[in-house]
Amino acid sequence: MGASFVLRALLCFFISGMLVATAEDKKMIACYFTNWSQYRTGVGSFKTEHIDPHLCTHLFFAFAKINETRNTIEHIEWNYDTVLHPGILKLKQANPKLKLILSVGGYNAALSGWTSASQMGNVNTFANNVVSYLRRDQFDGVDIDWEVPDQTTKSGYFRLMKALRSAIDKEQVGNGEERLLLITDVAANKNKVQYYSPYQLAKVVDYVIVMAYDFYGSWSEVIGHHSPLFLQDKEPADSFFSQHQGVEMWRQSGVPLDKLVLGLAAYGRSMLLTSTSVHRPGDRFTGKYPAGAPYTKEAGFYAYYEACNFVKQGVWTEVYMPNARVPYVYGTLNTQAVWIGYDNPKSITEKSVYAVSRGMAGVMLWALDFDDFTGTVCGNGKYPLLKAINTVFDKAPKCSADKDCELEGVKGVCVAGFCGCAQGSYISNKNFCTGKELPAVSPGVYPSTSLDDDSHAARCLANVAWLSALSFVSVFIVVVQF
Repeated sequence: MGASFVLRALLCFFISGMLVATAEDKKMIACYFTNWSQYRTGVGSFKTEHIDPHLCTHLFFAFAKINETRNTIEHIEWNYDTVLHPGILKLKQANPKLKLILSVGGYNAALSGWTSASQMGNVNTFANNVVSYLRRDQFDGVDIDWEVPDQTTKSGYFRLMKALRSAIDKEQVGNGEERLLLITDVAANKNKVQYYSPYQLAKVVDYVIVMAYDFYGSWSEVIGHHSPLFLQDKEPADSFFSQHQGVEMWRQSGVPLDKLVLGLAAYGRSMLLTSTSVHRPGDRFTGKYPAGAPYTKEAGFYAYYEACNFVKQGVWTEVYMPNARVPYVYGTLNTQAVWIGYDNPKSITEKSVYAVSRGMAGVMLWALDFDDFTGTVCGNGKYPLLKAINTVFDKAPKCSADKDCELEGVKGVCVAGFCGCAQGSYISNKNFCTGKELPAVSPGVYPSTSLDDDSHAARCLANVAWLSALSFVSVFIVVVQF
């Protein structure tokens, strides 16, 4: 504690000598394709032909299940062999650099499957069978989505991950083949981190995806956004209910940032308010949630393309929270007062900047079918959320050394090939900011408007200095203690 991580957001990709990331070397953009989204109706029905293979670096096909009898994995949907699998292979043909990842498990997976696969007498054979399945169906890796280990299954989870690592490493890789990737999804919950054996896990896997969402929902006692970047109003100081806290838990537990992937949600959580005048985070609500939205049909849940429509129609009120860096919208629906906390292109942009600036491996989007993939609903084209991520990652300053990350005398650091934020606050840099201290509008959040202009802010806090090029996002500066 006491050191400061400064997330700066201003224009710098025009700097002489600074490289810009290309499609070949940008950070991970992990996109989930769910095999049940094909069954939705109308604009909600999602097929492989809706996927743009150039907007993701890794496409996660969700989900495969565990066959306990045969001690292996298998597909679920009836049209996997005829439609789904050929469809994703076609995407790989269109973009050979796209990595196809098979995701196993998910939140509905039976615990008995994980228990069976991880038993000492089964686990090595299971791991070898997984590798054979991946090669047979031309996947580039496996994603283990065990939700979630506990005290009784902790040893089994890690035993499974070690066995998969061993099976992958022992495989004889042929000419032109790359080593398979081993990825896992983990909870952003301080009470659950220990069950993953994080320090040991970091030595075994290639990437750890932090599922940093669903902090709040209809199960909560008060109103709250389910995926805030930073803590929202009225949140206790020791709360872990933010994406930053989730990342920090895992970093401090031994997983390096360059293996951590920030999980982003392309959906919102909804609540029924007592009144539209009582809508702020921390306020009480009825404890109930609205009926399912028109296409996703899950109570208390809205895909981005379902939530954005309320804003587009102009009949509801949207609020962007300065602390949490996320929006919510509220209004009346069928005589009920409804609240939806969700993400829009602005908040997704800020979260993507956070991931790059911290030197994280990248971000994950759950899921493609919740974005406005048809471009017919929200009014800002196809995949507005996914394209916001790509815009940030494409413009992220690339580097080979710290010297590549210096702007007007202020030095940054080169982290995993991208310019990141050095420890230590530049806010008190008197070379540029004499007499222009930045008053906090909330703990750790400083508006650039407190300076004369954005160009002065750029000279004052230059390092990761490219967000202002994204026209829909105002410049902001965040100081995070760690």
